[in-house]
Amino acid sequence: MMNPACNKPGLACIVLTLALSACGGAGRSQPLPSSSGTQALTEYNVANACWLLKSNGVYLGRVGDDYGRVVGQQDATAFFFKPSRLGQYLLLSDYQREVGQPGTKQLLGISDPLGEYLDELGNRAGEAGVLARAVVDIADYFTDPVLASERIGQDIANQIISSSGMVGDSDVAPGLTTTTRANDLALWDLVESAPASERFFLRSHVTGMNLHLTPELLGLNSEPADDQVFELIAVETCAAYPEVPLNLTADQKGPAIYLQEVERFAGRGFDADDVFGYVDTHAHISAYEFIGGRINYGDPFHKFGIDHALEDCEVNHGPSGSTGLVEAFTTSPEPHATRGWPDFPYWPLNNSLQHHQTYYRWIERSYYAGLKILVNHLVHNEILCQLNPQKENECDAMAAIELQALRMHEMQDYIDAQHGGPGRGWFRIVTSPAQARE
Repeated sequence: MMNPACNKPGLACIVLTLALSACGGAGRSQPLPSSSGTQALTEYNVANACWLLKSNGVYLGRVGDDYGRVVGQQDATAFFFKPSRLGQYLLLSDYQREVGQPGTKQLLGISDPLGEYLDELGNRAGEAGVLARAVVDIADYFTDPVLASERIGQDIANQIISSSGMVGDSDVAPGLTTTTRANDLALWDLVESAPASERFFLRSHVTGMNLHLTPELLGLNSEPADDQVFELIAVETCAAYPEVPLNLTADQKGPAIYLQEVERFAGRGFDADDVFGYVDTHAHISAYEFIGGRINYGDPFHKFGIDHALEDCEVNHGPSGSTGLVEAFTTSPEPHATRGWPDFPYWPLNNSLQHHQTYYRWIERSYYAGLKILVNHLVHNEILCQLNPQKENECDAMAAIELQALRMHEMQDYIDAQHGGPGRGWFRIVTSPAQARE
């Protein structure tokens, strides 16, 4: 079923199907993979589960207030692997539970001695980063700038870091540390050392350096080697990463539900290939990026999680919502409470025009309630964007639409990552009625 409005000139939309999956129901975690079980570990299916990190016969654990090498499992630190994208994770340490700080995140990250790696939002400062990703092959840059950005020439910087760790009088060697707020320095790429090996490199997303653990040392190494691979040891429980609960239970029979419905409606004009559910023909999931990206507040997903996606709208709407003028005129004449997660004292609100209300877990609730097709309209107003003094995105209409389309593909990948790999999620972008039915 397609929305005829999608064919109107100047209007673009993305059609999504919310596919009933056999991967497990709402309110329940994914089946826990095990290196000794029948399900082989991959860089994807370790998501949202608890693991110990073992390499060269020793484990990563806490030694005082720092990370160190420990011999026994009983002293090892359990990490919750929260996907930020496919194959990339925030590693939440169980340490806060051990020391009685349940409200504080303890993430395995790397240090930033010069304070140069990150911007104010915790993102890598520039596509190429700083220092360890500062040297680009000029020839590659002109022939393929995207590839060049990924193949940062680390030779000079790595020589500095690996030899002395000093630039002038400053120690610039990044090392392991604990961070209490997610940022790009706490992102780790999980890379299989060989196909189906169930052994992995843990690679810093910013520096490209591998975590290296032996009985003699713990640190980061810029030169990949066989002794840098890790075995992931499954444990049943650990501190879970913050997330919106679904607050529902769902039938675990998966596609069998459709067969039950077909039988129930047999003889009433329904065919065996009929799909049961409902369609939302008009949504704006990606409108958080329109008119400059600062009018609405709230992301439908965020690589750092719920407490970044829906934290506090003051960043867009000013103290007490004072710059949220549309909200003031249309919804509430008084300054509004800006705080969001976890208690949401004011928003989301059914008639609010400046607070995004399509966080992916909320859409997931609708999916379990029967939503099967959702049409996402890509929306923009170039003139309003130019008049808007507060913006971070381009005002060009085509650039705005392309950015929103990109965000929807990223959202699909993010949801796949939460469910164990490409194609495993319930959120699918389709390009034809046949794909939607399938």
